[in-house]
Amino acid sequence: MHSLHMGKVLAAVIALFISFNDISTADELVVTESGNVGIGTATPSGKLDVQGDIRAGNSNIYFTKTNHTYTAIGDTPGYAAIENAVDYNALMILGRSGTPKGRYVQLWDYLQVMGGMDITGNVGIGTTTPQCPLDVNGNLQYRAGGNKVQMTSTPGFLAYLIDGNLWGVSIWASSRRFKEDIRDLDISSEKIHALNPVAFKWIEERGGKADFGLIAEEVAEIIPELAAYDEEGKPFSVRYELLSVLLLKELKKQKKLNERLSEQLQALKIDNQNFEARLAKLERMLEKKQK
Repeated sequence: MHSLHMGKVLAAVIALFISFNDISTADELVVTESGNVGIGTATPSGKLDVQGDIRAGNSNIYFTKTNHTYTAIGDTPGYAAIENAVDYNALMILGRSGTPKGRYVQLWDYLQVMGGMDITGNVGIGTTTPQCPLDVNGNLQYRAGGNKVQMTSTPGFLAYLIDGNLWGVSIWASSRRFKEDIRDLDISSEKIHALNPVAFKWIEERGGKADFGLIAEEVAEIIPELAAYDEEGKPFSVRYELLSVLLLKELKKQKKLNERLSEQLQALKIDNQNFEARLAKLERMLEKKQK
């Protein structure tokens, strides 16, 4: 059975109390004269004041307002808040303020983003004090999902600043397991010899320093596979790491040529020895006749 108490006065406020336990004297539901509803409290301070857990079951909870929807956790300045900012067309999560990091948000334990992210400010991975747009305190690993790291700069000059010792090992996947249509390299020596090393000076936008190497456009005309191309298909750089393969090919060809020349030289030595032996024999025969 349920009991209904009408007209109970608390602090000069007329209220409606509904109790769902005839034995208990506690006030489970209170509706004050000002329209505040209290659940688990006899003195609700807001339109709905709940002292205890709230469960929605399989239903939804909606917060609506004419401009922004603002949901705060806690009523003390510095607590977290979620704001549906219509002006920014976004869901804003405001972390606690009053810290060296400003508004600070921690997400535990896993965050999965389905789509892109637009971040204004610094991002720290492994550090809570990032000093640049991306500050990583730890190792970086690129897996099969991506194989390109593109760094661009205006006017195009990149600087690598290393605080500490630098060492590294470059590993190129070269297993037969990853290859098909394997055949001998069909690039003539004439093409390799046509590559023209030059000395040059970088334009000011690229640092203005003196350097030497190959010209990508010239390389693309001679050996297209040796050039690297930009997104528009224009020669951008030279794949200098492949030059060693071409040099190895030329070295093997030179080795075979040297072996043939060595065999020919050895044959000439033998012929010369035979000739000298016959000549010596003729000289001895002439000496006998003269006697």
